[in-house]
Amino acid sequence: MKTNRLLIRNATILTVNKYDEIIESGFIFIEENIISEIGKVSDPTFALLNSKLSIEEQFDANGMVVMPGLINGHTHAAMTIFRGLADDLPLKSWLEDHIWPAESAFINPENVEIGTRIAVAEMLLSGIVSFANMYFFEEITAKICKEIGMRVMVGEALLDFPTPSCPTPSDTFHRTKSLLAKYKNDPLVRTSVALHSPYACSLDLLSQGNSFAIEHKLPVQIHLSETLDEENLIRERYNLSATELIEKAGLLRTGVIASHVVHPKKEELEKLFSANVAVVHNPRSNLKLASGFAQTDFIAENSNLLALGTDSTASNNTLDLFQEMHASALVSKLISCNPTSMSARKLLRIATIGGASALGLSQYTGSIEKEKWADLIFIDFKAPHLTPCYDLYSHLVYAVNSADVKHVMINGSFVVANREVLRLDQKDCIDKANQLSKHLAHLAQH
Repeated sequence: MKTNRLLIRNATILTVNKYDEIIESGFIFIEENIISEIGKVSDPTFALLNSKLSIEEQFDANGMVVMPGLINGHTHAAMTIFRGLADDLPLKSWLEDHIWPAESAFINPENVEIGTRIAVAEMLLSGIVSFANMYFFEEITAKICKEIGMRVMVGEALLDFPTPSCPTPSDTFHRTKSLLAKYKNDPLVRTSVALHSPYACSLDLLSQGNSFAIEHKLPVQIHLSETLDEENLIRERYNLSATELIEKAGLLRTGVIASHVVHPKKEELEKLFSANVAVVHNPRSNLKLASGFAQTDFIAENSNLLALGTDSTASNNTLDLFQEMHASALVSKLISCNPTSMSARKLLRIATIGGASALGLSQYTGSIEKEKWADLIFIDFKAPHLTPCYDLYSHLVYAVNSADVKHVMINGSFVVANREVLRLDQKDCIDKANQLSKHLAHLAQH
């Protein structure tokens, strides 16, 4: 459902602007894909707009909170086909004994499409409007997101060994060039260089990836310091920490997005901050794999480039940023023995404008402000578990769940209406994923 003009009225608007303004009985006027006016329905501007627009050009959001869409700073969408395949294992065993063999056997264009469609549907239904992806056959991820109307940063994963899509790193660079050429200046699809990690990429490959990204003016995605095993391995190879290694490769700079960042020392984190490296916190994946927990309080105090990510459903089981906010808040309080640690307001900002800043999009999205893209989610607050409500931020982090997201708008167009993904055959996706799982099931036995 797309319209050139739309007047949203009677909403409670959580702007996430620099003043954290909340507008009761508010309106948002959208022209094409841009927010052109915001205010109260009692304002003269609303009366003027209301008189000019037909009923088909208006949307009554009574009883709903309208807020910026959530931004998933790190995931591997197609790995949805491995949801629950190898649970309750440490990262090294999980990867080497289960996930990498499964990828070798089952990751091909057809199965990437199955997994990605399921992932996109799940993310949209939980209020995620944009995500950063690192995986294989990324042209498929780009195609699906373009077709459905979702924002994505795609990154063809670079590793030192053959991947399901690319026999060599050179092939990966070629595939990245093709993505860039096809989607340059596209409003929905952006291309990145996706260096898997300091343990799966040699120093030479890290340096090559960095040079390629600078040459083509692309952001860089990288896993960094996810586990102590990773830190120990890199120390053995190079006599450096993971952070020191990427520094040697030139990757401590603006435009680099580092995911996990669990184990750096504080002085290494300070290097990341001063170099404007963005950090993506993946709390539930790190908890489940027992990888540790990032120093989120310290990071949040020192950087506005902190985002939330889900990682994949293979290590997390859901793609739900409401759950990530909830987990991050509770664990941060527990670790610090401080109930004020990682407040609901702070986490809501990290999941919206923080994600936009980390991905280099804060000028365009992440908050509800004039001249920004209309990337909005509508949350139905007419529910027993959301009654009464004294503080919106508190409810959004501690009480709201993804099923409360009723509508989703991206780039001025509804992509979810009444909890239905509009440009995707959900039943077909589910049927295909369930059929594929029958072939994958034997891997779970080993």
